[in-house]
Amino acid sequence: HTLKSTARDVEMLARATGRAPDIVIGHSFGGKVAMEYMQLASVTPQMTWVLDSWLEKMELNSMFRHDKAHDKVHWNHDYEQPSTMTDVQPGASSNIMSTLESITLPIASRSSVSEILIEQGYSKETATWMVSNLVRAPPPPDELESAEGPDASASASGVTNGAGNLKKKKARKKSPGLEWRFNLGIAKQLITSAAATDSVPLLLNARGQVGFVRAGQGLRWTPASLHRLEQVLLLPNVAGHCIMHSGHWLHVQAPADLTRILAPSFHAVHLRL
Repeated sequence: HTLKSTARDVEMLARATGRAPDIVIGHSFGGKVAMEYMQLASVTPQMTWVLDSWLEKMELNSMFRHDKAHDKVHWNHDYEQPSTMTDVQPGASSNIMSTLESITLPIASRSSVSEILIEQGYSKETATWMVSNLVRAPPPPDELESAEGPDASASASGVTNGAGNLKKKKARKKSPGLEWRFNLGIAKQLITSAAATDSVPLLLNARGQVGFVRAGQGLRWTPASLHRLEQVLLLPNVAGHCIMHSGHWLHVQAPADLTRILAPSFHAVHLRL
């Protein structure tokens, strides 16, 4: 399970459906997949959006910022507004995966998981988005249950026949609770693959148009990394935007601002159809 194999899955899906995507949007790890797909696609997307993805090889444990020390680095600030989100944005994707692995599943309710994430410092918006990935776990295999003797409760364990003996009756099993819809082990493999990949060369040789959206309170961008990104943004087919008040999960924390950035590209593609 690697970054490239995931991009190939997208290409296989496009071929299977007979319809290549006009616009591809990827967030974080998905942004790196979108860039890989842009290069290998048999039909180049007209527009590829990369949302707050770390372009270079990365140290997983220092991927997110915990403070505002780097906010002095100015970079195409489209929407400068006071933040209403939790200041603490802990951990990289690997850290949130470790947090999720620490939760014993199945679990009774989404609110229980949400409370754990908020206690760990994640925003309410992030917790709400994460628990949307919880689904009802399948019930255990049906087992035959029976009770002995004519005095046993028929409604609980079976029905009696003329001889007073109980017939065995299948008991309806309930789901034990909620579980993740994705495999956490595979997710960690994919994140590790992304961390080992430098995606800047993909942007330097971008096919089609590319838009990069950075979250001002998201990934920990060093001045050197920002400078490298800004050099990429000098290319005529690569544009940059920044939502200053948003944390890394900008599609959850700043959906209106993100929509204003993305919407014109959908209109432009529609006009070409």
